Amino acid sequence: EEDARAAMGRKPPRQRNHVFKNFARRVAEVDVDVHRTMGELRTAPLAGSTCFFHEALIKWQELNCGADFSAFCAETMQMCQSLPQLVLHQAQILRFLLARLTFDAKHSLEALMACLSALARDLRGDFLSHFGAVTARLSALMKTGVEREPELLEHVFAALARMCKWLQRQLAADLPLALELTRTLRRHRQQHVRLFAA
Repeated sequence: EEDARAAMGRKPPRQRNHVFKNFARRVAEVDVDVHRTMGELRTAPLAGSTCFFHEALIKWQELNCGADFSAFCAETMQMCQSLPQLVLHQAQILRFLLARLTFDAKHSLEALMACLSALARDLRGDFLSHFGAVTARLSALMKTGVEREPELLEHVFAALARMCKWLQRQLAADLPLALELTRTLRRHRQQHVRLFAA
């Protein structure tokens, strides 16, 4: 036994795999820079999809098995087979999506937010009429405990940044409206939420 230990040599120094990070450090590591994280921008959906929303729905259906997202897929899959169909059912799809944005759906939140930003990408200017309802729902979501979860904050504000990116022309044309719609997020009681909203 001693010969076997001698043949193997000394043990390497023990490395710590997990390092505790306090809340402030985890919040500081949140990255919502949409220009750096998006990668190469595609102008059309992948083959098999006619809209980005349908593509996101199929992608996240395989990656996320959360109950809330699965129920959302079941409700909306037949309404988004094509872009004209998505435009026709946009209000109903958005109503289903916003109803699912709760703290209890935290395991599905990343997928739901990805679908929300894909919907904004498909609808572009038409999404502006829904932007107020979306920001109101996100403001309400910030009061349910999401503001204490840095990972969830990252999903929410990265999606909001992508939505603003797809609507930048319309929002820039009426800046007072854009500021009014995001006011509740920018005046949140938690400083880190205000920083992300800014």
